[in-house]
Amino acid sequence: MIRDTFSGQVKDELARLWPADAGALAWELAGLCLGCGSPRPGGGWRWRTESAATARLLVRLVRARYGVVPRLVVDRRGRLGRGNVYELWLDALPDSLDEPGPAAGAAGESLAAGGSGGLGSTPATGPGGAGPGEDRRPSAHGETAHDEAGRGGRPPRAADRDAAAAGRNAARAGSSYHVLPGLPDPAAGQRPLRRRDREAFLRGLFLGSGSVTGPGHGYHAELVLPETAAAARVARELRRWGLRPGRARRRGRIGVYLKEADQIAEFLGRLGAHQAVLALENHRVVKGVRNRVNRLVNAETANLRKAVDAGLRQVEAIRRLVEAVGWDGLPPSLREVARMRLEHPSASLRDLGQMLDPPLSKSAVGHRIRRLQALAARHGER
Repeated sequence: MIRDTFSGQVKDELARLWPADAGALAWELAGLCLGCGSPRPGGGWRWRTESAATARLLVRLVRARYGVVPRLVVDRRGRLGRGNVYELWLDALPDSLDEPGPAAGAAGESLAAGGSGGLGSTPATGPGGAGPGEDRRPSAHGETAHDEAGRGGRPPRAADRDAAAAGRNAARAGSSYHVLPGLPDPAAGQRPLRRRDREAFLRGLFLGSGSVTGPGHGYHAELVLPETAAAARVARELRRWGLRPGRARRRGRIGVYLKEADQIAEFLGRLGAHQAVLALENHRVVKGVRNRVNRLVNAETANLRKAVDAGLRQVEAIRRLVEAVGWDGLPPSLREVARMRLEHPSASLRDLGQMLDPPLSKSAVGHRIRRLQALAARHGER
């Protein structure tokens, strides 16, 4: 199941975060629309996700933004081992959703009761949600009366009303669109200007279509978008964070990905997944220590192997030399070093020097060994 994966754990952590204000909420919902949302063929909108935490957050965001509760459909015939797939439906676009319909009310009761395939309970009022007696009907530009009151009752700008109306008209005409009316649309050229808006947008996009490999399985984080223009704008936003994203086509969609551990840790930290960053960093530290220990062990093993091989070659040369000239034929300065090498073939030159009486330095022992090998080679030629 997705919750058992590292991606699922990251999404569970991110889904607990609530946007800082109404603007950030709109951007996070826009990211979710781009990531896992699409227009329904018969009208309305739907989101599809394998994460129960993402589905719960979507219910709260849509209710806080538009004052309605999406209808929940649970697909329990998902792919083998992948668990449930959650679909959230709006039966009509937000301009006609002045009051929640019977289906939305039923879904809200089911979610509050903790049913519907393990989605769990959803509070009657989430942060930023409508309290008793508050008017949560959407305004012409997609904000609620409560949001307008929070901004001092300022009426929506004409440009906002025109943009929202154009989005609804395009949707009714069957044109391609990627977010709900009244939400900012990066595919149409809009971009988040505030840092909190940028973080909220990319967090929503990751919750909708993101993935990240777990520690120990390589480093790869990816966001999947419906078209090239949206992917280019997302890549631009990531570059503003100092990241270096790449792009690749994924079954008709565009994936924006990061491959380096530092880049992925920075990305997850910006989204707010601090526990996931700690898990990645902990794995990197353990892996770094293990690699350093392995390098030291390998170097020591290689040095020991070289010393043993050199000692065996020296022993063979000394034996040939002794067979040729005898012990009495060896110079007195070399005789004791030759005898000590034959008795200790695997000892290092430094250890051999300490065994002699009087002790000799490593360089002095090495010089005498080389003289013995040269004599052995000369007598071998004869």
